[in-house]
Amino acid sequence: MAKVSAVMIVKNESANLKRCLPALSWTDEIVVLDTGSEDDTIDLAQSFGCKTAKLDVWEGFGKAKQKAVSLAENDWILSLDADELLSEDLQEELKALREQDFLNCAWRLKRKSFYEGKLIHFCGWQNDCPLRVFNRLKGNFNDLPVHEGVKTEMEKRCCKGILYHFPYADKDAHFKKMRFYGEIRAKELKSKGKKSNPFIAALRGILKFLKMYILQLGFLDGKAGFLLCIRSAWGIWYKYHYLWKLSQ
Repeated sequence: MAKVSAVMIVKNESANLKRCLPALSWTDEIVVLDTGSEDDTIDLAQSFGCKTAKLDVWEGFGKAKQKAVSLAENDWILSLDADELLSEDLQEELKALREQDFLNCAWRLKRKSFYEGKLIHFCGWQNDCPLRVFNRLKGNFNDLPVHEGVKTEMEKRCCKGILYHFPYADKDAHFKKMRFYGEIRAKELKSKGKKSNPFIAALRGILKFLKMYILQLGFLDGKAGFLLCIRSAWGIWYKYHYLWKLSQ
């Protein structure tokens, strides 16, 4: 039977950890790498028996998650974010796979996300299936500062159980995260010689809305779907507007 280390990076995630950690009690170890919390995140994690550490230098999400993986005692890794929750079905499925050494495969987890308290079925979120279970001897996270992912040569399969996702506590949290990611991504684009202007920023935002709301059927998610699409479009506008400002 494979031994499993659940790993995550966190910052001011006390509220989310209260929901996330109990669903990880079946793992052999929980590693929590803190990236600068100002709340009681670390104390809460330690009260659940987690191994905790603090990140000295922030170099982006990819390298931070590599560091969290390196702190684990076991080679089989279950990587989660604090705003995610393993459903009971998924927990049972992963336990059964662990008994078979995960069939020597890396596993994607089918993720379903909530927005404004509603489970979103469309808006482009319907095909979300990130790779979260892998053997670190055969793969690890890449170095990308944002939108990081696991790179591995292992055969990849997808679990049937659901990974629930609660990405934004409220509207303000959504806009704060979009500004944070947008500025990082804009700086990355600038370093690659990309340029923007107010027209391009506006056009990118409009196209993002049309893609999510029309092509990806966001209108079927009602009011929550509309708000998600229009706010996500703002996030794309902000990224390219910020890229333009960097060149001024």
